[in-house]
Amino acid sequence: MKSEHSKLSTKKVALLVIIVGIVVAGGMLGIFLIKFSGNQNENPGITENENMWQISTVAHISPTDYPSPSIAVDSRCGIHICFNDGSIKYAYKPLNGKYWNISIIENPNSGIPKYCSLTLDANDGVHVCYTIHKSDMKIDDVLKYAHKSRENNSWKIIQIAPTEDTKGKITFGDVSIFVDSKKDIYICYREALVNSSTFIYDSLKYCFKQSNQEGWKISTIEYTNNSSKSIAASSSIGVDSQGNIYIVYSYWNYWMVYKDKIYLKCAYKLEGNSWKITIVDNSATAGEYCSLAIDSNNGIHISYMDYVNLSSPNPKSVLKYAYKSKDGDWEISVVDPTPKVGGWTSIAVDQKGGVHISYYDYKNGSLKYAYKPKNGSWITMTVDNSAPVVGEYSSIAVDKEGGVHIVYYAHSQRAIKYAYKPPSNSFTKNTQKNFTDSNISFSYSYIAGEWKIRFKVMDI
Repeated sequence: MKSEHSKLSTKKVALLVIIVGIVVAGGMLGIFLIKFSGNQNENPGITENENMWQISTVAHISPTDYPSPSIAVDSRCGIHICFNDGSIKYAYKPLNGKYWNISIIENPNSGIPKYCSLTLDANDGVHVCYTIHKSDMKIDDVLKYAHKSRENNSWKIIQIAPTEDTKGKITFGDVSIFVDSKKDIYICYREALVNSSTFIYDSLKYCFKQSNQEGWKISTIEYTNNSSKSIAASSSIGVDSQGNIYIVYSYWNYWMVYKDKIYLKCAYKLEGNSWKITIVDNSATAGEYCSLAIDSNNGIHISYMDYVNLSSPNPKSVLKYAYKSKDGDWEISVVDPTPKVGGWTSIAVDQKGGVHISYYDYKNGSLKYAYKPKNGSWITMTVDNSAPVVGEYSSIAVDKEGGVHIVYYAHSQRAIKYAYKPPSNSFTKNTQKNFTDSNISFSYSYIAGEWKIRFKVMDI
């Protein structure tokens, strides 16, 4: 009996060694017996939802090419969203509320709303910037701004641009808004001019309004009259604690079929100085769907898509990330190297310096999410794959408790959807396996960039 017991114990130890070997391989190579994925050039990551996200529908909307949802979270963790449903709409829900309170900001008598962007001020006042497209080639598009205080449900709406008659048709593209602690308002947007269907110019515009003044100051950051170039198809604006302004945007150079080039650019205006422009990523394939966030140490974080092979009719895009400390240089890395990901990125930084990115997976038609703790490694996962096409136009925010909020468009369901991960739902994946004729239990987890592995051996 003793001899049989010894043999059984030896068998268990051998099995344990095999499992440990697999675990080591999982930690180093990302090859794991139970659903780990990756390779030596990737960070091991979670690729499944594991029910850590709470997903709901904000509203079913009318068909539109530009739903453009945008999200922000207030000091009480209440959720604020604007979106386009043939009119510019606003949705609000307390963190633990069951229903969304939805109202109309503006329902234009003529024209079609397109892009919109939302942010909050220090007192939880709501600020929204949006465009209305006029289909008539003789009528300019309109750029508008709407504001309401937290206590007041009525919106104050003003037109920002165009401010004067122009010979041609002004059209506005992507918009982004930021409000600082003094309630000064910063907006960037794309402006193009067409005259009788002939291209005149394309430009990145910036407008600013001090909180104690009435007028808007509008200036041009970059301009081209070359029809083979396109500026700011996507753009994002932010201001650091010292009042320095940053705008990131894409810059296209249409050369010929499969020879196009795209660059990620950053325009910045340091306190008291004029605008300067630098190329952040000069790979000539990257910069689309860019998003900007600034951390508490004035570090700059950018998420964006890299087409990788623009020379191909079937680009295999990836998600990229650029970071620059206050006085440092740009550091560029690939967040998710899975082919055909990185559409409609949105980025946020939490109070601990963790970076959060939402983005679209073209191949699987799903919403994905990436997270990196400060000084840690990237974790990527699928948030919503409930329909053939879900996850476009995502926008992300992180509340003061560390809860993650994402709003996005589900094309297949024609719905604005909302995903929430409570701060208590750590980035963990656990499993347990009981082996036949033995009493060995095994579990693993991946939390904030660290593998935690547990074995339990019950001898006989």
